[in-house]
Amino acid sequence: MYTDRFAIVLPPLLIGYFCIQRYYIPSARELQRIESITRSPIYGKFGEALSGVPTIRAYRKEAHFTKV
Repeated sequence: MYTDRFAIVLPPLLIGYFCIQRYYIPSARELQRIESITRSPIYGKFGEALSGVPTIRAYRKEAHFTKV
């Protein structure tokens, strides 16, 4: 009795699952790509700032960069 109902309901559920999956996976991949592109300049500026710390300290300009 329950097996008959399960066999009737299962195919539409699987079809719906695969349709949603076909939409979700490319969307999630594209969203991850866009996020990494937008974060890239932030990480670049942060790395540049860290690599410039010795120069800032050498010229004793710490106060100029900590005012922000």
